[in-house]
Amino acid sequence: MTHRFKTHIRWHDSRGSECEAEVFVTYARVRGYAGDMTSPPEPDDVDIEDITVVGDPGADVPSSFYDDDLLKLECFQDWTNDEEEAAEWREQSRRDRMIEGF
Repeated sequence: MTHRFKTHIRWHDSRGSECEAEVFVTYARVRGYAGDMTSPPEPDDVDIEDITVVGDPGADVPSSFYDDDLLKLECFQDWTNDEEEAAEWREQSRRDRMIEGF
């Protein structure tokens, strides 16, 4: 399942000029594995699938951003926010069901 969020990135073009763009980052979440007696643990990971400039989808973004640690960290933060929102929604739904029972 892919996820998408908006952020800003900066880079230097081939002439040395600084470029900045607001972009949509599309990434896939890969759940880690806790490990067992025969297989070692593996951490969660994200795979950046697409980076699209807002308002100019044909613009070129340097390919180095697909492996950029800071951008991957933003993906992990977006993932964490999604999980926290889902947990809050589940808890509120549980409370709503309990209230309906009275």
